[in-house]
Amino acid sequence: MSPKKDIPPWYRPRRYLHFDLPITLRQPELLVTNPTRVQQHAFYPFISYDIKSEKVEVKEDGLFERKRKDRPVSYASHVDSHVYSYYGWLLNKEYEKRVSILEIGKNVLAFRDYTNAKSMKDILTWENVIL
Repeated sequence: MSPKKDIPPWYRPRRYLHFDLPITLRQPELLVTNPTRVQQHAFYPFISYDIKSEKVEVKEDGLFERKRKDRPVSYASHVDSHVYSYYGWLLNKEYEKRVSILEIGKNVLAFRDYTNAKSMKDILTWENVIL
């Protein structure tokens, strides 16, 4: 595989089970950078399931109440996920440009690129937001 510096920012290795097998870095690059290939690509269906968890709340009378929470999760196939990742990365670059042009970086925190952030405190500090 290429040295880390040659790995595109949109690329993430995928190793979960799906209908297809994980692929090397070169294969998704050839697909996602060619709009004609993407247009002709046959996408697999998502594999979906619910993650079940319990949330415990303290009621007014001091007793605990358990509430079940189901969170739907869907996985794209390995190849499809690279397509989504690449085009999401392109859209995010344009979004960041727009946020900068409109000078709304201090107001808009959602859907931003905080790749190097270790916590929310880092993000709020970068955006000069008062805690």
